[in-house]
Amino acid sequence: MPDGTGFDLLEKCSYSSGEVIFITAHHQYGLNAIKFSAIDYILKPIDEVMLMKAVSKAKQQIELKQENLRLKNLLNNVSLPQASKRIALPFVDKIEFVEVKDIIRLEAEGSYTKFYTTVNSPLIVSKSLKEYDDMLSASGFIRTHQAHLVNPDFIQSLIKSDGGYLSMKNGDSVPISRLRKNEIIKVLKEK
Repeated sequence: MPDGTGFDLLEKCSYSSGEVIFITAHHQYGLNAIKFSAIDYILKPIDEVMLMKAVSKAKQQIELKQENLRLKNLLNNVSLPQASKRIALPFVDKIEFVEVKDIIRLEAEGSYTKFYTTVNSPLIVSKSLKEYDDMLSASGFIRTHQAHLVNPDFIQSLIKSDGGYLSMKNGDSVPISRLRKNEIIKVLKEK
């Protein structure tokens, strides 16, 4: 680099959301790579197998960081009073924060999740319903069906006919799985 080394660049920027893989023709930079917490250090000429392993290792590390962030968010929310819990919904151009108490229900759409809230039109997020089930179960949300998660505070009635479904306060109908019906009735009786 004409204006310095890769190490100079790393000192000037923040790369906390990613991982660093050093690729160089000079073996003497190995200690500096360790100081910058590099995920791997590859000498030229590049061995494709080593590069693939390094990228895989970096990907795993990034996913682990994201999971830790989700767990931290969950733990922070558990310690807050119910009225002030919020959840972060990532979009391409922004992250929107929604109060848990304002979420009426969630619905799976393939690998996406649609949020129905009291304050917004439906919001579609590119994460699975399973991830939100894990986060929101501590707040009392009930999985009524493979594709549905509901906030019990917005349930108006449980309709036993037609296989069973929940009538929500916003007018929506949410199906109940036959396998979950007794469990849901039990949870609702305890509320």
